[in-house]
Amino acid sequence: MGKIGGFIGVFTFPFLMRWHGLLSAETAAAIVSVLGAITTIFLLPETKGKSLEEIASEPETAVEKIAA
Repeated sequence: MGKIGGFIGVFTFPFLMRWHGLLSAETAAAIVSVLGAITTIFLLPETKGKSLEEIASEPETAVEKIAA
């Protein structure tokens, strides 16, 4: 997902800049960055202090988490 988001950001930035100016384009990029940071902080599992086997055995998707 990160690479797709990066592509979309790089592709749409010039259009936003042309249509609404530099301030709007930079503001949009900042908002998306903050949303990405919030998503990362709250949705990714903590791996500190866990072995590779413990991390690998955890459910990866929302469906696996519900089924577990």
